[in-house]
Amino acid sequence: MIRYFPSLFPDESIYSCFNRYDKHVGNHNSLSTIKTLLGKNHLRVTPLFTTNLEYMSSQFPEGTDFSADYFINNHTILPFYKLFVPTDRYSKAVDMLKNGSLTSVYAELGINGGSTIEAKRIKYCPECIEADRKLFKCAYLHRIHQVSGVYACAKHKCLLNEADFSTDSRDGLLDINKYVDSDSGLVILPRLTDEVLSLACDVNHLITNNDDFGDFDIVKKKITAQMYKKGYIATGGNTNQSKLHKDFLSFYTHEFLSLLQSDFDYDNVNNWLRILTGKKNIVTNPIRQILFIKFLFGDMNNFLQSSFEYLPFGEPPFPCLNSQSDHYRDLVIDTCQIKTSYHNPKAIGTFICSRCDYTYSLNIDVYQSTGFKRVRRKTKNSSIELGHDSPIFSSKLDEKYKNELSSLLLLDPSISRSTIQSLNKCAYSWLLSHDKEWFESRVVGPQSPSGSITRVNWEERDKETLAKVKQAVDEIRNEPTPIRITLNKIIKICKYAALKRYLHKMPLTSEFISSCTEALEHYHKRKIEAIIHKLIIEDGSLSRYVILRRAGIQENCHNYDGYIELKIKQYK
Repeated sequence: MIRYFPSLFPDESIYSCFNRYDKHVGNHNSLSTIKTLLGKNHLRVTPLFTTNLEYMSSQFPEGTDFSADYFINNHTILPFYKLFVPTDRYSKAVDMLKNGSLTSVYAELGINGGSTIEAKRIKYCPECIEADRKLFKCAYLHRIHQVSGVYACAKHKCLLNEADFSTDSRDGLLDINKYVDSDSGLVILPRLTDEVLSLACDVNHLITNNDDFGDFDIVKKKITAQMYKKGYIATGGNTNQSKLHKDFLSFYTHEFLSLLQSDFDYDNVNNWLRILTGKKNIVTNPIRQILFIKFLFGDMNNFLQSSFEYLPFGEPPFPCLNSQSDHYRDLVIDTCQIKTSYHNPKAIGTFICSRCDYTYSLNIDVYQSTGFKRVRRKTKNSSIELGHDSPIFSSKLDEKYKNELSSLLLLDPSISRSTIQSLNKCAYSWLLSHDKEWFESRVVGPQSPSGSITRVNWEERDKETLAKVKQAVDEIRNEPTPIRITLNKIIKICKYAALKRYLHKMPLTSEFISSCTEALEHYHKRKIEAIIHKLIIEDGSLSRYVILRRAGIQENCHNYDGYIELKIKQYK
């Protein structure tokens, strides 16, 4: 039976509690103290954790608040791991702290991995020492200061000091009061920067408010939703690792990442950022997960308030925009199909009305600027666009639009097509699509301002276009990173959208384009050659995997193995 135990201070490490108990009862023998409190003298007590807490809580008199869960939640750093470890593994770690071994706790929390950020020594804040002595008449170790990767005090905005005393020492329990007074082996941790201080504040906020953040599954969903929003994941589920790694390394300083043992090489397929953003629930150090959260959300408050669903167009229901229906702009659409791609991460939403089958799509940029005012119809068939492909409905529209056009012709028989389109776009489009013969019989043909038909000199146009196309091809070939020469790429550079439509009228241009456009295999070989050349200059790895990955070619593709070997030999 434990008849006396000291009152615990706010955020006091359980290690510090044991030390004060040892001093108060006059043991001055850590093994005897551990045997009394935990039932076994060989158990380890660290600034982070201790085990056999179920036994210790059973030794207190009935009616005390000293339960195993109380010690775990308030005086160990286990709550810091709650958000970043799968729920079943976290529960096992709790059970191990109650009745188990520290080795098992570390295994469940993923602390044993070689990439773990380790706190080697006990840490303390000199200003906390002074403040605690004034308030509580003695100093004590704060559990938050012992978290690996924390180098500053969130309360006093100063650097922590490091005691020359191992966190895993079996040489007894460190009395921080005696240690500070003797000032032996004092080590001042790395310089105070905004990044170091901000991280300490985030850790403090997470430990003291971890119930507000949910659990591991909610954190995962929030991160995934934000990665979709930022364009790092396409709707197919593929992560743009190249863009993600580049942006992440630009967000933090190299000095800060090195301090946290969290710098990495992009070419290493097992770097921690790849593992963290993978589909498997592999446990990663919480400090690294906080770094990733801050990179995505900016700060922990944004993360706390964010949604764990990707809803770029807001919450359903959505309006039906079929102007010919009786439920126009009513909120009747319950779902939105969101589409992104690896190359175009901006979301495009497709909305289908279950009442009239009307379908429209909306780009996220347009939505953010105008809401649901500017939309694009999804289908090409006008009857489907309007949501009604029945003959009865079509005939009603046909009659309606013919009457409207006839009214315009009565006012101005020589009205031009462009004027009709500007005055009544719906009638103009419908009649051209459904009854072009009727439309042509009543509306004058298109004319130039002078009244005569303008004809294109295609021979001259062919020569002018050929010159532009040759210039575009040269521009593509001179790009430092190989770009495939295609008709669409040429059209984009020339800014001549109608080129494909009129190419048959320009034989010189057509022949030149046919001669220079690339097959996919030829393009891949150009990329492979350029990448091998770059890797040799950078003294990088010339492994087949690295070359294919940087060329964007699937690893299981063996069509280029011989070509890769040949080019490597040529360059060497």
